[in-house]
Amino acid sequence: MSKIIRRAPRGYLLAEVMFAGAILAVTIAATLSLIASSAADQRYGSNRGVAGMLARAKADELASATNCTPGNQGTLIVVDAATYPQFRWMWTVANAGNSASSTPPITAGTLCDIVVTVRYPAVKGSLEDIGDGTTDGEALLTFNRMYKP
Repeated sequence: MSKIIRRAPRGYLLAEVMFAGAILAVTIAATLSLIASSAADQRYGSNRGVAGMLARAKADELASATNCTPGNQGTLIVVDAATYPQFRWMWTVANAGNSASSTPPITAGTLCDIVVTVRYPAVKGSLEDIGDGTTDGEALLTFNRMYKP
């Protein structure tokens, strides 16, 4: 009869512990990066909402204040230096022109076309960034409104 010798359980090898530590470090780094990225996206995503609100408000203001005089346009100016210092807008007001393809057909002078463009901060290098990659990110939002004067 042979005798079975039992050994005491051995611990983990140093290489196994180092490998597990490396996996844990990579996982933690990826999670922190994801959290930072989502926070930036949230901040700049709200900028897009503000830009849309500002563009709509300016289009409504122009629609109530103008009788569709061609050539009414604004250059790229700061929206409100106190509240929105990084938002700039420009606009144009023009006659919509002729368009027989629309339903009902548009004839010259019946509709006024207002286009408001807002430049706002965006994540540098993101899909909506219109910059050259060397400056802070900036994006454009264009709002078009047609109305009958």
